[in-house]
Amino acid sequence: MKIVQLVTQRQYRGAEIAAAALTAQLTANGQEVVFAGLYKTNGQALTAEGAVNIDIGDFKRKQFSALVLYQLLRFVVQYKPDLIQANGSDTIKYAAVVKMLWPRFKLVYRNISILSVWLGKSRFKRKLYRWLFQQVDHITSVGYEAANDIGKTLLLPDSKITVIRRSVFSTTVNKAEAAAIIKHKYQWSAADRILFAAGSFSSEKNFSFLVEVMAQLCMQSKNIRLIIAGKGPEQEQIQQQIIEKGLQAFIILPGFEADLSTYYAAADVFVMCSKVEGVPGVILEAGLAATPAIANDTGGVKEVIQHGVTGILLPSLDVSSYVTTVLHLINNPALCTQLGEAARQFVTTAFNPEKNIETYINLYNRLTASVK
Repeated sequence: MKIVQLVTQRQYRGAEIAAAALTAQLTANGQEVVFAGLYKTNGQALTAEGAVNIDIGDFKRKQFSALVLYQLLRFVVQYKPDLIQANGSDTIKYAAVVKMLWPRFKLVYRNISILSVWLGKSRFKRKLYRWLFQQVDHITSVGYEAANDIGKTLLLPDSKITVIRRSVFSTTVNKAEAAAIIKHKYQWSAADRILFAAGSFSSEKNFSFLVEVMAQLCMQSKNIRLIIAGKGPEQEQIQQQIIEKGLQAFIILPGFEADLSTYYAAADVFVMCSKVEGVPGVILEAGLAATPAIANDTGGVKEVIQHGVTGILLPSLDVSSYVTTVLHLINNPALCTQLGEAARQFVTTAFNPEKNIETYINLYNRLTASVK
């Protein structure tokens, strides 16, 4: 089977990393796969092991581009894939139009978020996406909340949507060694406690909220440190907010790093405050490192945090409540350990990669049986 995994850019971001991991699993199972970025990335390009890694167009456009459409169409006609999986909103726009022009492949869309939030109340956007999704043969969704939302938003039958969870790959964790490495790196004391967050510096990740939380925490404890890893359009704004509040000694922004496993393991608590989420992979990564998470109940977050068992799920974003919750965990290391170990057990069991890849291959075989 010839498969194209299409991402917006081959960048180190949650959705793209998950698509690259899926691609590597597919190639390991004997499939011929191209891992393709719709646009080039400005930094280090993400690659999928065992696959052909390419970029279709040049750099990202703000508006729909006839040139990028032509470039994708030319690639599809030349490569003749059996199936294209579109991972992201830009990819589905172009892939759906290409299928209208050259309908000789099956089109799958991987839904990772809450579509209704992104479309807002715009009737035009909803009509546009309903029209585009007429070309989609099937949708895979990372969680049940996201699946229900896209079905209702686009008026799709349940039979067209399959929930296939994210895959996580078990690793050996030594939290004490990881904490020692990070504390030495930033010249922190052994008594300091570490909060960790990761993601794109964008409005939906809401990192400014965490800065406000740290401002309150530092009034009650001088031994709490926060690391926010990632990059994005709001990075300078967040850095300025940190400076204005005098928190430079307490909050570190290391920027982009491809491997965050040491940070996840070093953290006492993973903190998240997103405005919208599908099924957040960062919480799964934290769980894999036996680090409990605190997050607000949005989208499919409840599908990855079992409140009081693997972490703490807050009903809403309130600085005072968030501060109280952080202090409760930080001041109870035995509870952190208990929640973290439960998180690791839950993630490795419920997000099993072998089960997920089997589901994907069975779905792809069923869809492409009619075109072979």
